[in-house]
Amino acid sequence: MKTVCTSGLLGWARLVVLSVVLMGSRCGGVEAVPSEMWRRDVAPPFDYGLYSDARGQLVGETSGVLLVHRSAHLEKVYADAQAGDTRARTLLSQLEVATEAAGVELADKALGLGCSALPTCTVRWAELGS
Repeated sequence: MKTVCTSGLLGWARLVVLSVVLMGSRCGGVEAVPSEMWRRDVAPPFDYGLYSDARGQLVGETSGVLLVHRSAHLEKVYADAQAGDTRARTLLSQLEVATEAAGVELADKALGLGCSALPTCTVRWAELGS
C-alpha cells in the first residue's frame, strides 16, 4: 500500500476518519484498549518510542489506538510524514491499514445482520459490539 500524505482539508479529513474508526475498532485484538483506559489517559510528552520501534513498526497492542486518541501526537506524526520522515510514514501506513480492516469488519457485520438488500437494510447498531 502506497501512502501519500496530502495537505489541507483532505489531510485533516483523513485524520478525523482515522481517529473515529480506530478509536471504535479492536486494533490489536479483542478489547485491545478498554474505553476506560483511553478516557482517563493523559498524554505524556511526545516520543515515537511510545508508539513504534526505530523503523516505525507499531509496538504493543494499544499503541495505535492511543496514538489516534492523543490528537496532538497524531498531528505531529502526520506533519513529520508530510515532511518526508520515513518512520512517521511507516507508522501512518500501519494506521491506514488498521483503519481499512476495521471498516471492512464493520461493513461485514452490518451486512450480516439480516440485510438482504440495501438500502432497505436496517443496521442494528447495538448488535455490532457482540
